[in-house]
Amino acid sequence: MNNILLENIKIALNEKKIDEIQALYLIYTYQKIPMNIDPEDLLILTSLKYIHSGKVGKILLTQDSPIKDVIAGTIKPSYINDISAEIPKKLVRLLGVKDPTTGGLHFPGTEDTVNDTARKYLSNEGLIAYHYIIFLFLFPIESPTNRKWEKHFLSHEYKGPRLRLRSAATGRKFKTIANKMDMGAFLYGTYLFIKSGIRENKTYIKSVKNYLTEYQEWYDEALTLIKNAGSIDELFTDNNAREGRLSIAL
Repeated sequence: MNNILLENIKIALNEKKIDEIQALYLIYTYQKIPMNIDPEDLLILTSLKYIHSGKVGKILLTQDSPIKDVIAGTIKPSYINDISAEIPKKLVRLLGVKDPTTGGLHFPGTEDTVNDTARKYLSNEGLIAYHYIIFLFLFPIESPTNRKWEKHFLSHEYKGPRLRLRSAATGRKFKTIANKMDMGAFLYGTYLFIKSGIRENKTYIKSVKNYLTEYQEWYDEALTLIKNAGSIDELFTDNNAREGRLSIAL
């Protein structure tokens, strides 16, 4: 076994860049032993460049590697139960788009790493950077990178304003939310909000900025649904969004 790899994996674990399952996957991959891993966990590894083209990345096989430069941060996402913790992974499967070059998530804008997002929009809070990206994937954009969103929410191509945008202002608000609220409930509440803004295959969805001024009611509803759900699939088997709610595009 490669001692440099093991030392770098240990550093990544100690700095909370990865968890035990991801560490085991890296070891198995290096040893060419098949192992199943959740899509969200694999996307994290590929975007960190720990996995590249199905193999362990050079960053983990190099002495004095720049691995320590990967930002961890101080805010760790919290969840009320196992179902809530599954929601980010479920949303990645439904809506996340892979970058064909890196194998990781396709990032909005020009920045293409978790560190870029954490530094520029989240005051170096790297542990919630993926959740911020998943949150943004809930909002549509007129682009080929919106095909999974269109498949899930619509039956045709989205034609409307560009809503999948990162900004320092929404990053600050997201950081505040992540520091005090259940992250699964927040993301699921946003999912319900998006569902409510689609009527007869037309979209009436507010911008990220405007949604963040009224997210509390959606969060509360999502939290109740999660507490009462028997499984993650139960939350995504119907629209769940309430017919009486309609969001007007701004």
